[in-house]
Amino acid sequence: INCGCPQAIAKKGNYGAYLMENDLGSICDTIRSLRDNLPHNVGVSVKLRIPPDYSSNSSSSSRGRKVLKERMYRMMDAGVDLLTIHGRTIHEKKTKIRQCNWE
Repeated sequence: INCGCPQAIAKKGNYGAYLMENDLGSICDTIRSLRDNLPHNVGVSVKLRIPPDYSSNSSSSSRGRKVLKERMYRMMDAGVDLLTIHGRTIHEKKTKIRQCNWE
């Protein structure tokens, strides 16, 4: 499940990284549904971005880290097998790029 797309079309349709920001419950419901209906040997994976306020040098980084952990644990509880974390925020895309956050 690609919850990492930051493009304007994803914002307009409320999918990709915007769905992750707006409706984690729907993502978890989708994970549960896939897990319940796919054969056990078929994995369910999710790609997501770090939250907008996640930064290694910001006073709000603690909140961002907490949000990321909550998202990860909720998806794990829903049955996800693999999480891939894109080390950039939803705002860091083609027009605003910085080095990837490896922390």
